[in-house]
Amino acid sequence: MLAMSITGGIIGPFSEYWYFKDYWNPPMILHPSWPFGGLEDVLFGFAIGGIAAAAYEVLLRERLVCPTAPKRRQNWVLLVFPAAVVISLLILTDIFGLNSIYTSSVAFLILFALMVKLRPDLFRDAIFSGLLVMLVMFAIYFFYLPSFIGRYGRELWQLYGTSGGVLILGRVPLTEMLWGMTWGMVGGPLYEFWRGCKLRSA
Repeated sequence: MLAMSITGGIIGPFSEYWYFKDYWNPPMILHPSWPFGGLEDVLFGFAIGGIAAAAYEVLLRERLVCPTAPKRRQNWVLLVFPAAVVISLLILTDIFGLNSIYTSSVAFLILFALMVKLRPDLFRDAIFSGLLVMLVMFAIYFFYLPSFIGRYGRELWQLYGTSGGVLILGRVPLTEMLWGMTWGMVGGPLYEFWRGCKLRSA
């Protein structure tokens, strides 16, 4: 959980390079003068990384059994994961103009397909992790975001009022649920995939 939280905390601010351009521009405590995110993005990345990594194991009472030999680690995934996301954003968003929230979700789906192709035993972990992350985000957005959108929607959410600005139950952005589901499908089994861990019933 800590490893994935730290990873998410590092990646979070840098992902805003694209999201600030075409998806949103939220008010921040210390809005950065550089084109990347700030403290809020570090905190969100830290939280959502840890939730994705541990939610499945905690709620379904599973435990990890990991090999001790370093050679069993799939270290190449540490390069492939960020490279796949960045390349997808460069091609689909910067060249073809697809909104970055969809592009990152596509990248996550590709990474999910790659992981379960190589490790079919992680399929259940990936799907449940995706659903759990999405449900956590749904609950937070449902109870907190309505007033936020009502006050800042037109200014901060660039999809507001467009065909992409669909709100579930009039309160929760569909794009956020798509992103949360696909991120969970990758973030959930990513540590197990990298370390070669197996899941066992506790």
